[in-house]
Amino acid sequence: MLVRRATRAVAAASIQLWVTSLQVTINDPNLVPALDRGLRLLKLFGPDRPALSFTQVCELMGLPRSTCFRLLHTLTLHGFLSFAADTKLYRPGPGLLSLGFAFISSVDLVDIATPKLRRLCDRLRANTHLGILEGSEVVYIARARADAELVSNIAIGSRLPAHASPMGQVLLSGLDDDELKSTYAGLKLEKFGPTTPSSLTALRRILQTIRQDGCAIARSSMHPGVASVAAPIFDSRKKRIIAAINAVGPEASLEKLGLENVVAPEVRKVAEEISAELHH
Repeated sequence: MLVRRATRAVAAASIQLWVTSLQVTINDPNLVPALDRGLRLLKLFGPDRPALSFTQVCELMGLPRSTCFRLLHTLTLHGFLSFAADTKLYRPGPGLLSLGFAFISSVDLVDIATPKLRRLCDRLRANTHLGILEGSEVVYIARARADAELVSNIAIGSRLPAHASPMGQVLLSGLDDDELKSTYAGLKLEKFGPTTPSSLTALRRILQTIRQDGCAIARSSMHPGVASVAAPIFDSRKKRIIAAINAVGPEASLEKLGLENVVAPEVRKVAEEISAELHH
């Protein structure tokens, strides 16, 4: 624990130095001006400025409108910003969340979650996984396999479409509507099973239920006869979903154990434990 805290302290200090470096003009011959401007533009957003108009960005950056337009267009294209056509406002996009998830997973998340996934796996005799959201996909970053022969065998590093899996849907439930639309702009929601949403309208209904219930429960969502329960892991202020865990197994086995009355509460409990320990 002392090592983990020290690691966090070093990481926090490094981040603070990085932030400071973006707030001043650096006399560095190796500096890439366009990249520097793009990073400084991203730093305009924060709790006091969650969304900005094109005019506001130009004023705050002190750059020509044409330069700001190209910066905004590039950052939006790569998902680091999202643009709402109805309000004409820019806000941080899913690409920034992915970077945050990658940082968190590299520091503490996997180390904290892995033993808890193992214990959950042993209790439920179901495969358990930890995943993060990257664009419209879930990236699996940790797992524990049950001894029994199961139908689900997802390797670390695997990617699955977020809209089609309970874990992905839990992660998507942390996005606001602008972020959701930006994530799926130009993408088709492929149908994998009878319960897979094939439109944003159907997906929104599922996400709203997940927000209310605190977890996702699915039967045959991607594979016939397979059931899954997923729950979110939150940041320190419980305002952002940064990851999710799930338990996956044969539907008959999990139903016999109690999919909604036993499995779901167990998965939620472990997710809450990970959230609490991650920010202890």
